[in-house]
Amino acid sequence: MASKKRAARRSGLNDNPGLSSPERKRVVGLNDKHHMILMTRTFRALTSPPAVLVLLALIIVFNFLGISLRWYLIPYYDKVHHFAGGVWVAILFFYLFDRKPFGSALRQSPLASFVGALALTALAGVAWELFEASMGIIFPGRGFFLWTGYGLLDTMGDLATDLAGAALAAFLLVPGFCKKPH
Repeated sequence: MASKKRAARRSGLNDNPGLSSPERKRVVGLNDKHHMILMTRTFRALTSPPAVLVLLALIIVFNFLGISLRWYLIPYYDKVHHFAGGVWVAILFFYLFDRKPFGSALRQSPLASFVGALALTALAGVAWELFEASMGIIFPGRGFFLWTGYGLLDTMGDLATDLAGAALAAFLLVPGFCKKPH
């Protein structure tokens, strides 16, 4: 209790003892209802079909540009794609499970939603790394995926970057997914 009083004193809310609790919330910022509305709207905007498709299209376009213009030789260009891909897979996870009846079970547990998004991203990341490695084996010396630096260190960095993108997206989307009215 003493720590709450100290925090209120530091914020200056006790300067006016006439403020009621709802007025204090207005002074500080969003109340719970407005926060839930904001999170739900953000969730719906980011998991809408146009948003999912536009992000996928951007990833594909910049991947083909990177291959054809050899932008993959630019340091960390590959990592930006893996981060964006991780964000996209996490958004896709929430898009798919928001529209399925069994998604309601995930809404009960923010941790399960977060871990589910990371698990799907890990699966997609491993599949992509296998694809990259197979292209390097099938088309040796053609430069198709030669400059991505396929090797253990690069692969582990790519998977970590995939998961970092998914973690960011899940961190932003879990509150809107779990607080969404059923």
